[in-house]
Amino acid sequence: MISYGKQSIDQSDIDSVVSVLKSDFLTQGKQVSIFEQCLTDYTGSKYGVAVNSGTSALHIACLALGVGKGDSVWAPAISFVASSNCALYCGADIDFVDVDTTSGNIDIESLLEKLNKTDKQKLPKAIVVVHMAGNPCDLEAIYNLVQPFNIKIIEDASHALGGEYKNKKIGSCEFSDITTLSFHPVKIITTGEGGMSLTNSKVLSDKMRLLASHGITKDKNIM
Repeated sequence: MISYGKQSIDQSDIDSVVSVLKSDFLTQGKQVSIFEQCLTDYTGSKYGVAVNSGTSALHIACLALGVGKGDSVWAPAISFVASSNCALYCGADIDFVDVDTTSGNIDIESLLEKLNKTDKQKLPKAIVVVHMAGNPCDLEAIYNLVQPFNIKIIEDASHALGGEYKNKKIGSCEFSDITTLSFHPVKIITTGEGGMSLTNSKVLSDKMRLLASHGITKDKNIM
């Protein structure tokens, strides 16, 4: 039997957890900021907001982009349910784009056909693109198709940390507004649970950080 997934935890991981357990902060401590910085440095993105799951990362991404009631979001027809539920959490509708039978990623021709057939007043507020099994989508092609309609792009990179597209790390957000990561045990790295939203926009980063902290801030400039 081939198992669904198995995490790899070594002594250094255990020692790091014990160190945090013995510190003054079990949550929201300096290790969170260090982790965020490590991921932005690695991916080449400017801002990272850590949350409790990849699902939450997708949720705050949609909220930060203004997805709400009356809007729609498109997602690939094959993915984990969180890729589409994030729209439903915001009161928006979800619709699906067919996937390529070889890669499992959004099929570019199907996306083009759907864009052409959809009434311009009913186009989505955002599209979620999933790098299925870590295989990068054709991000530039997707960007070129949706950008003229001001459709925002969320990369669901839950499978793809460490992957590259056009010589840049997945998560650089070169062709997207926000990239989300998952740290569930079956993903590339794990924190038990956890997720992160990456972006190059300070405006979106500030919105997502407020959403992640229930609107609480110590920054007097935005109180």
